[in-house]
Amino acid sequence: MKTLGHTSIEEVFANAPAEGDFLKRFARLADIKLVRLFPELEYEIKLAIHEPGSPDDVLALVLSQLDSPHVAVSTVRVSSVMHPTYRIAGDIEYSEFEYENRPIQKIKSHERVLTDAARNIYVMKSAEDFEYHPDRMKVNSELAVPVGSLVKERCKTFIMHGPTLTVHSLAVTRCTTGNACQMQVEIEYAGHCVSRLDDVVWVGEPEILHVVSALGALFVDSCNGALVFDAETKLEFLRRALNESEGWGGMTP
Repeated sequence: MKTLGHTSIEEVFANAPAEGDFLKRFARLADIKLVRLFPELEYEIKLAIHEPGSPDDVLALVLSQLDSPHVAVSTVRVSSVMHPTYRIAGDIEYSEFEYENRPIQKIKSHERVLTDAARNIYVMKSAEDFEYHPDRMKVNSELAVPVGSLVKERCKTFIMHGPTLTVHSLAVTRCTTGNACQMQVEIEYAGHCVSRLDDVVWVGEPEILHVVSALGALFVDSCNGALVFDAETKLEFLRRALNESEGWGGMTP
């Protein structure tokens, strides 16, 4: 399944048009299924970067320094600005924002999985769900403690890891609140490329953790010190910024 006539699946991925739903278009052009294992979970590695510029500019810079024959990059570049408001209830975080003119509530809990002790690399394994019904969103909000809001700018593309035929989103996010800023590169597992004749992907969570971790290490090593491994969530950044801001009084919400 790695070649389609004389064209490799990586070439199809890199040259697929960016219009519309890129992943569906790529799967159709490559005549494959894109299967996301454990769809209720998010596997992501975060890398901190302190380069100035917009997420679009920083993404272009990071990609220009990527040096690997095993990673194909799509032509997609999707930029967005969101204004999420955060609440917390125990270990559960709620963020509310508008997407495509529709209010959404994202519900997440996080687990940091150590994948490389020598380099102190963690992959974020997060349970993720979404609520769209206004009444249920209101109930969730009333049960949680308000934290605050921030501005989240993002530029996103997709990459393919050829040896494992896995697809991942690659995004640069810049979050700001007051004078505080968090800039991160985020690599998130999106699925495995599978032949349309196959019903099962014979891999499990260990491979997903390994490839996400390896991609993070590849970008860190390619960028000559501009990137460092990170594990701070958006909510943790917001709480830290509020704690450090004048007049907060050092209290943690």
